[in-house]
Amino acid sequence: MLVHMDNGAGDAAAKLKRRLRFAGAPGARFVITNTARENRRAAFLRAAHAALHTAERCGVTIAFENPGHGDIDLLRRGTLAAALLRDLGSPWATLNYGIGNVLTNGEGAVRPEADLPGALPLARHLHLRDMAARDGAWVYTAIGQGELDYRAMFGPCGGLSGRAGVRRTLRCAARHRP
Repeated sequence: MLVHMDNGAGDAAAKLKRRLRFAGAPGARFVITNTARENRRAAFLRAAHAALHTAERCGVTIAFENPGHGDIDLLRRGTLAAALLRDLGSPWATLNYGIGNVLTNGEGAVRPEADLPGALPLARHLHLRDMAARDGAWVYTAIGQGELDYRAMFGPCGGLSGRAGVRRTLRCAARHRP
């Protein structure tokens, strides 16, 4: 279940707890959501810690996603996830790594091919999509038709075969809007 929201906002803990209970009722295993801006790290950690108790009771893991925009977000790159997940200190918190988001977040300055190796050991969920810059905007393409080198990231056999428990989702959208 996707629950993109600012988890550094004042009401974030209450909102996230409601969404966790809603997701857990029919048996969802993951809620994918955002973190917060760097200047709201303390508020994010308070909200996340409060929500993690609900996540455990509901049996729903919170997968924090690196965003596709917002260059001052706590998870603008997957390699920042280690410290954040360590600070949360819960098996009910994990990383949802949006492969194309790394590219669009930094306007192409950070390559997923370089960022993924540090993030993959922490990720239990991946959003697979490819992107291309066209006419000053990022657009989604079929995998292999954009700027991302999936072969370099995962090898010819998918590279995730030895990673039990990593869920992969193909995201579909017509275009990316900042």
